[in-house]
Amino acid sequence: MESKEILLNTLLKIIKLFLETLGLDLSDDSLNGTPHRVAKMYVEEIFSGLSPANKPKIALFENKYQYNQMLIEKDITFTVIATSFCSNYW
Repeated sequence: MESKEILLNTLLKIIKLFLETLGLDLSDDSLNGTPHRVAKMYVEEIFSGLSPANKPKIALFENKYQYNQMLIEKDITFTVIATSFCSNYW
């Protein structure tokens, strides 16, 4: 995997081109810095788990209830609180 800095710089250029292609004025106060914020969001938040350094630690727990099979949690629901395509939230 590329270094964090290389990933950020590469994504920044791509996101800047994407936003400019949409006709957005990146010199506008509400969009100033948006390409960097979006690139940072993808590298440091959304896809941070792809880095082997960020893999979760394995944890063991006492088997108090004497389960002899794998526990499976089903039908987990996720709720989206808010979704916005307003450019200043990117």
